[in-house]
Amino acid sequence: MTQIQYFSAIVLFHFIAFLQFAPSTSNGFSLKLVPLFSPESPFNPGNLTQSEKIEKLFELSYARIKHLSSTLSHHNGSTVEPQKLALPLPSVGFLFTAQIFIGSPYHEYFLAMDTGSPLVWTECEPCIECFDQIPPRYDQRLSNTFSTLPCDDYRGIYSGVNSECVNGQRNYTILYADGSSSKGIFSREKFRLSQNPLIEVSDIAFGCAKDNKGFDLGDTRVSGVLGMNIFGDDAGFGGKPYQTIPIRPIPPTQGNTYQYNVNLIDISVGDNRIGFPPGIFSSPRGNTILDPGTYYAYIKSGPYEVVMKKFDDYYISRGLPPVRTPHEGLEHCYHIDKHFKDFLPMTYHFEGGAKLKIDPPTLYYKVKGDYCVAILPTDHDAFIGLFQQQNFRFVFDLNKGQIQFTPENCFRNKL
Repeated sequence: MTQIQYFSAIVLFHFIAFLQFAPSTSNGFSLKLVPLFSPESPFNPGNLTQSEKIEKLFELSYARIKHLSSTLSHHNGSTVEPQKLALPLPSVGFLFTAQIFIGSPYHEYFLAMDTGSPLVWTECEPCIECFDQIPPRYDQRLSNTFSTLPCDDYRGIYSGVNSECVNGQRNYTILYADGSSSKGIFSREKFRLSQNPLIEVSDIAFGCAKDNKGFDLGDTRVSGVLGMNIFGDDAGFGGKPYQTIPIRPIPPTQGNTYQYNVNLIDISVGDNRIGFPPGIFSSPRGNTILDPGTYYAYIKSGPYEVVMKKFDDYYISRGLPPVRTPHEGLEHCYHIDKHFKDFLPMTYHFEGGAKLKIDPPTLYYKVKGDYCVAILPTDHDAFIGLFQQQNFRFVFDLNKGQIQFTPENCFRNKL
């Protein structure tokens, strides 16, 4: 068993299908992500107590899964074209933003990190319709490294982004599931991803956004969206062994190609595999979403009750019954003193034999002296959120149709 220690960490993301660059003088790069509650974050909700922060994370997670689940249900059996629909952007805040420097001479911008869409874009002058922001918008006319993307450049073609060639340049339209949209020109520019150490990439493809509608980004310091096309083929494990889970793409008629679903088949609590009957988590499109945009984990209500009873029985046997009042939506909490070391881990078992073991530091959330299992019930698909993805490196290899993962020390998070 393991004594719990609490720390902050960043999940590592790579989306191999969206090749954009590989820095020529390094084995990768690390990109600073600004967490929601950081004083640097444009979405920082203010000076919240620990309980208020947990409640905010619960609100964000619930809003996210409600969006995703309703999108799937609404478009089930419809004829929505997947190239015209990406995930909805949250109106209540993003878990992370990224500080990016664009152009020559460069200017600083904050982009909201959206793991549900492929495209990096920022508002550009001259702009037809744009939301208000405090920093001046990026102006391609003032940069000597800007150019539009020619029609024959494959980086202007993404599943999930509608594009067309007009007068030798490739225009784009991305429509999010909440009705917001961005239109502009696929372009190339120098991006500075880090100041210390200095990391510059001279040919990143991005959307120079000219017409944006329906966005509520919550803070005027945000200039655009950091989608996943900034990560790519440079992803790997440096020779380390890794496990794989087959991806079950959402069928086109269900309207979204940016949820990479997998099939969960069983769960272990501690060393004891529960042995759920085949099909209890079943769904034709895959029953589980590994979603860094959701903070907590969610399991279907029936299996959830079985899993939580295993936790309750274990801690009751050690004289630690569940506390009577759950905390901010976390339903199974235990009053445990700081000397207790025998915390139960949990393991997800996936189609193909992969096992994702969640150790205590990313399974329990400490609230007011109690330790709560950071898993909640849902009537929809299962979600494995950011909290349980900490200290793993995930590679979403869409070319091979699989998610690859291995444990990772996220304090040394070179990508």
